[in-house]
Amino acid sequence: MASITGAQIMLAARGTSAIMIGLLGTAMGVSTLVGSLLANKMVDIIPTGMLIADALVLFVVSQVPLLFVQSYAAILICQILAGLPFPALNAGLLGFLYGKTPDNMQGRASAVFETTVGILGAIVPAAVG
Repeated sequence: MASITGAQIMLAARGTSAIMIGLLGTAMGVSTLVGSLLANKMVDIIPTGMLIADALVLFVVSQVPLLFVQSYAAILICQILAGLPFPALNAGLLGFLYGKTPDNMQGRASAVFETTVGILGAIVPAAVG
């Protein structure tokens, strides 16, 4: 989410039209939908640890070009590629988290996980600004 929000804020600051920024979100959503179709099969085939590691590597590799190129096309392609591993990553992380956490502790585990992710997403506008 931090990557998406940061890209949207940067594009808005450059004066990119709202339609183009909206298309970025749409493209990311479509790639995440495609990723969810792929994740269903990958979860059954790939061990959880390998799935999480591979999804994180794919995400990082998809974002590296943005260190060097900041054109709209580059942002669009990088965000589409970043959306593909998200469902598999969520399935691996959350499946492992809830599979290993006792039932009476799952609310706490969820709160810690979601707070950590939420804090990072909330910091992005300040960091980009």
